[in-house]
Amino acid sequence: MRGNGKLAYVVVSLCPKVESDFGTLIPEVSGFLQYRISKDAIGKFVSFQCTPMRDDGIVGEPRTCLGQERVRPGSPRLLSLQIVGTAVEGTSLSVEKKYWGGEEGNSVFRWFRMSSDGTQIEVNDASTASYKLSVDDIGFFVSVSCEPVRRDWARGPIVLSEQIGPIIAGPPTCPSLEFLGSMMEGQSLSFVASYSGGEKGNCFHEWFRLKSNGSKEKLKADEFLNLTIEDVGKVIELVYTPVRNDGIRGILGV
Repeated sequence: MRGNGKLAYVVVSLCPKVESDFGTLIPEVSGFLQYRISKDAIGKFVSFQCTPMRDDGIVGEPRTCLGQERVRPGSPRLLSLQIVGTAVEGTSLSVEKKYWGGEEGNSVFRWFRMSSDGTQIEVNDASTASYKLSVDDIGFFVSVSCEPVRRDWARGPIVLSEQIGPIIAGPPTCPSLEFLGSMMEGQSLSFVASYSGGEKGNCFHEWFRLKSNGSKEKLKADEFLNLTIEDVGKVIELVYTPVRNDGIRGILGV
């Protein structure tokens, strides 16, 4: 490989068939005496061609060395694993990882809550690469584990991420607000409201009648509204204000 200290010229190629004299040149490693096998080489033969060169510039005949077997995938493992997202209830966390070892299959994820005293509890029905924080996570730290799985079901060592948290309550919101009942004189209206944003406090609501001139007439704050002849032809509006148990008010739901 050397002539009076002069380095020989080396070409590395990937060949799909053992009997093939042609392969795909890997230009970024040509000229080097070492080649770190990459994912692209899996299932192929590695070919090394060396052209000897003397220090006076005389070039000899190139020689080719072909691997005796196809490159096999390495054992699956994770080079890195971390959680991406903010530690606030209602937000979605996602997994950012770097996998190594052939084509990745269905890697296994598990999410955990950990209290300040170190008690760790697995979150039920959380087995994907993303997780939406709920009210149950407030005050806890959250981490995720991943067991790398290759496409042929070979498994690698489980890796546990660093924790994120503690999780804090999100702002009080009303994700959905719906009327119950018929918009007909003599009928009674009620509503169904959902809540998110920490522990629910004393939320309140108000009924309004919208007039043709654009003004509002406040009716009542009871759970039910009995429609009268004065409501015929008018628009009824319900304003719902979500309130957290610490008194923080959220965005109005209409």
